Amino acid sequence: MRDIRLTDEQRAAVERTGGQLLVSAAAGSGKTRVLVERLLRKVEAGARLQDFLVITYTNAAAAELRGKITDAIFERIAENPADLRLRQEAASVGKAKIGTIHSFCAGVIRENAHLLKLPPDFRVADEAEAGLLREAALGELLDELYDSGDTDFYALADTLGAGRDDSGLGRVILDAHEKLLSHPSPEKWVKAQLEALELRGVTDAAQT
Repeated sequence: MRDIRLTDEQRAAVERTGGQLLVSAAAGSGKTRVLVERLLRKVEAGARLQDFLVITYTNAAAAELRGKITDAIFERIAENPADLRLRQEAASVGKAKIGTIHSFCAGVIRENAHLLKLPPDFRVADEAEAGLLREAALGELLDELYDSGDTDFYALADTLGAGRDDSGLGRVILDAHEKLLSHPSPEKWVKAQLEALELRGVTDAAQT
């Protein structure tokens, strides 16, 4: 028999229905267990695993969650071997939408590749490849700026560089790029920062 022992808070998270639900809990507090139990109870009530989208932070977490869902289904099958629906769900776990936000978005793009005029066999670069592409793009950008005659850029390079080494400038650009990627509206945020730097109406810099 399954031995599902839940705290009052966990049970509330599992059984709550009728609207959106936000659960905040510390590491090791049983979030995955609660998620699996909540999902399986919905399946037992008639839903299908493929009706759900389950997002995790990493591929490893997605694989672990898929495994725990599979184990939970087979525990239920062991209790009720004649349940054909559970057997069908067990067979479909591999097709359930469980993964990272990146893999989900890649799937949506792949399904609509013809509308985006992309080859259907495109792939997402891994972090190492993406890093090499960023470095190459940075090199091309700096070359163009050095050839541009832009005195403001030269002043920036002199300020952040160390002698003939502009690696410090490159690090600042890449760090800024990484932070902007995590912002929901990067162009709007940059515009606001540039406007703030104009110090309109400011008479005392100490007040900024």
